[in-house]
Amino acid sequence: MKAILFSIVSFLFIISASAQDALTVKDYQNAENQMGYNTQKYVDRGNVFANWLPGDKFWYRVLTPSGSDFVLVDAVKGTRTVAFDHDKLAASLSSATNKKYTGSMLPFQVINYSADGRSFTFRTDGKQWKYDRQNSSLVADTTKLLENAQRSGGFGRGNRGIEVLSPDRTKAAFIKDYNLWVKDTKTNEQKQLTFDGIKDFGYATDNAGWTNSEGAILRWSPDSKKIATFKQDQR
Repeated sequence: MKAILFSIVSFLFIISASAQDALTVKDYQNAENQMGYNTQKYVDRGNVFANWLPGDKFWYRVLTPSGSDFVLVDAVKGTRTVAFDHDKLAASLSSATNKKYTGSMLPFQVINYSADGRSFTFRTDGKQWKYDRQNSSLVADTTKLLENAQRSGGFGRGNRGIEVLSPDRTKAAFIKDYNLWVKDTKTNEQKQLTFDGIKDFGYATDNAGWTNSEGAILRWSPDSKKIATFKQDQR
């Protein structure tokens, strides 16, 4: 009897295991929901991404119990301060858009500092703005810098555009014909950096299997002179 019972249990286990092998699209979607890039938004003071600026400085955005904060770090001096007056910017933006915003719940996640660090630009509701950190003034901005390149530094798949700006904002790296290129943000002059990229074996490819885009995955050095990336073999 014990032998028969054991056989039945073993048989049921085999059936159960076989059924689990037949994974569906929904199973994969449920698994993807547990990936870090989907769960980090629920973690206060979790992982941060350094966006490097000239002079060995960088900014990052971090989630808090009340919303989020933008923080500015001076790596040389070892200091960390708020990147700007969140409440003043919220008040200025509320007045300019006739919408109500608070310092802890600003409607953007990416900022782009000017070369001198006095101001930065951001986008919300399809419009770009320029905020002066010195006098807390806010004006509509007509430059197209953020339309095609929303991130600086590199790696990371959130809030990403096609191009990746260098920390000093003078260059933008991008993928073209499976190779890595860089262009001057002022003159738009383009320069090819790699030459052996081919279909399914290209540079800086954003294809993790469950998600992909035309954006380049790479990291600029803080001095904007070097790029670290990879060549992905999908053949």
